[in-house]
Amino acid sequence: MHLKCLNNDKNEIYKKMGEILNFISYKVSLIAIFATILACVDIDNEGDTNQQLGEGQSDFDLSVLFKHFDESVNIYIEGNNVVIQADGVPGHKSPYFPKTVDLSNGGYYYWIDQDGDGINDMWSEGDNSFRQNPNFIAEQNYTFRIPIKPAKAKSPTQTSLGPIGVSINGVPFYNQYEGPNTATDLIVPGQGVARSLDGSTGHPAQQGRYHYHMIPDSLLLSTEDNFLGFAADGFPIYGPKNPDSLNVSGLDDCNGEYGPTPDFPDSIYHYHTISVAPYIIGAYCGDLSNWRQ
Repeated sequence: MHLKCLNNDKNEIYKKMGEILNFISYKVSLIAIFATILACVDIDNEGDTNQQLGEGQSDFDLSVLFKHFDESVNIYIEGNNVVIQADGVPGHKSPYFPKTVDLSNGGYYYWIDQDGDGINDMWSEGDNSFRQNPNFIAEQNYTFRIPIKPAKAKSPTQTSLGPIGVSINGVPFYNQYEGPNTATDLIVPGQGVARSLDGSTGHPAQQGRYHYHMIPDSLLLSTEDNFLGFAADGFPIYGPKNPDSLNVSGLDDCNGEYGPTPDFPDSIYHYHTISVAPYIIGAYCGDLSNWRQ
């Protein structure tokens, strides 16, 4: 009787041990399954993050664009900023350079006369529709700062009067309005204040501050897809065409897109100039916390 009970107890123990082992095996299988799922989620999240990094912020090297700036522009990296120092004088001719030395205001306004004929080498005559404003181009002392790694903001920021970026020749970009009233003074080609723009779509404000309101044709290469300068948020501005020589389409409300450029074939967020308002950029898509002028 005692041996039978003992055998029954042993059988019961073996049965329990089998159940425990099966339970442990089940748990291990569940852990393995969950680990696989988590690994897949991590991979998917990593892909999403990389996409956001590519489209949202810039892990690219802006210094590849420095070669496009005129020799008169001093551009360098300082900490987390790109610093651009310029005199704001365009390298192309304009009616807004004083024609004769008596108009140069004692050297304040920009004057070059290498052939000694008494006519400014930088002066050119406007066409019949041109209506010159009373200002002349004068040297400035600009120092612009943009982020070395521009990043998209949570929402766009509207542009305001004054510089909204800087071109490769050190001349500032302005928005599509002429001060002082941004609500009504929209610049329309061939009308009103737009007739005071020279052949490069620029004119000087008071103190001789020359600037571009529209596509600066003098800076476009024949392909019209070249880099023209930086917006205040640090993202690059290109001409009206893509590297495939086709006019851009499907731009966002900021006049920008994420895609390849001649300088960034693997894609970057960038702006394009267009032939209608807002011409340069529609709004700032990026963060402006580093912008200084």
